[in-house]
Amino acid sequence: IESMHERDAHGLGLVLGLERCPSVRTLHRATREMACRLDAVALHTEFARHLARRSEETTRVFGVDLHFKAYFGKAPIDKGWDSKRRIAQRGLSDVLVPDPTGRTWIREQVGAGDGLASHLTRMSERLAKVLGPETTIVLGFDRGGFDFDVLAALDAAGVKYIGWVPFSVKLPD
Repeated sequence: IESMHERDAHGLGLVLGLERCPSVRTLHRATREMACRLDAVALHTEFARHLARRSEETTRVFGVDLHFKAYFGKAPIDKGWDSKRRIAQRGLSDVLVPDPTGRTWIREQVGAGDGLASHLTRMSERLAKVLGPETTIVLGFDRGGFDFDVLAALDAAGVKYIGWVPFSVKLPD
């Protein structure tokens, strides 16, 4: 946004679908106003409903993944695990729920130190609310989602899952 004052207002406006590009100050104000009114959960729920209406599948497979982004700003913020650098550092995390085609149905910002397992049940409930009880939901996740209590809760809710389980773990029947 800050470098927009260096661009041609008319040319950039065409890219944005406007007659002229707004000033940087106008964009900052509009972005603040939009952030105050935006309900991210409602937005992603409606987006998921739109995707669900596009096809009538009875079984839906979704991946669930936790993405960590390092934060280097001055604001006080929690630490989380950066798996790429293998260290704990300040950052932000998002839970993403994409389908096999790569479309993200749900994206929710969560605590930086949260584990994936703590969000699986809530994500499955949000998907079930959108897709309805007649759709079988299958979640796929990596070792971050492994937790016997969470797997039991998913099973009780009728949600199927495919997960990575450490070899050292003895699974019950």
